[in-house]
Amino acid sequence: QKIQLVASTAHRQKLLDTLQALGMMELTEVSREDAEKPQVKVEAAHSAELAIANIEFVLKLIKPFAKQRSLMEGPITMSIEDVRKKAQEFNFEPIVEKCRKIEEQIVALKNEHAMLSATQEEIEPWQSLSMPLDHIGETDRTITVVGTIQKTALAEFKEEIGKLSNLINVEVVSETDSAGYLAITYIKESEKDVKEVMMMQKFSEAELPSVSHDVKEELAKIKNRKGEIEKELETQDEELKVIAKDNFDLQIVHDFYVWERDKIYAEQMAYNTEYTFSLEGW
Repeated sequence: QKIQLVASTAHRQKLLDTLQALGMMELTEVSREDAEKPQVKVEAAHSAELAIANIEFVLKLIKPFAKQRSLMEGPITMSIEDVRKKAQEFNFEPIVEKCRKIEEQIVALKNEHAMLSATQEEIEPWQSLSMPLDHIGETDRTITVVGTIQKTALAEFKEEIGKLSNLINVEVVSETDSAGYLAITYIKESEKDVKEVMMMQKFSEAELPSVSHDVKEELAKIKNRKGEIEKELETQDEELKVIAKDNFDLQIVHDFYVWERDKIYAEQMAYNTEYTFSLEGW
């Protein structure tokens, strides 16, 4: 049913609070040519929207650690006065700031962990490489490259390379069912011929981290750092568990600001005269 409420301006605040508490009426804008709209409370609306967004961010972050009310307990029931008092007393802004810092740390740690995992996967086939990784590249006389080749082409590749010069070393670092992992060192004078064979045999050059130790040591460092990151992430989870104890209070304050925002919008939809105001809705 569509209804219209008309009341003295003096009762506007109490009526709006009651309508919010009942939650039974969806307001619609009163359209009249002579309607005098109240001044839009832009700053108040923006402030409420910001508070809602900030609290929703915290609630989402702590949700995995927050105690959830059972169906038997039902929703939290409080009077508007108690909700308003809770919102005035509960300072949620330091919690929002702390959660933003925790989220930044979590994102940074997870990104680092993912990058380390990718590097680990990339260099694991090279564990038997018998040189520090920064030896890959050029010296005054030689060039060292690492890369992969189809396993079916490995024997032919080694044969063709061997025909070029006896000053070329091919090390088969490891093999899988489909590929061979090679380290090739050759004198610079042979570079053109070696590259031609590489191209013909579809040799794919690999890029490994340039560090002053071998792959096994680098893998050990990666695994150690990943373990540290996982412990740091556990520490962040413990921080969130502490914050999650305020879950119910945060939900209450969140609802208060939703009410405040909706009240401002309701006032904007009202029809006002000098002594009365009216609301329409369903």
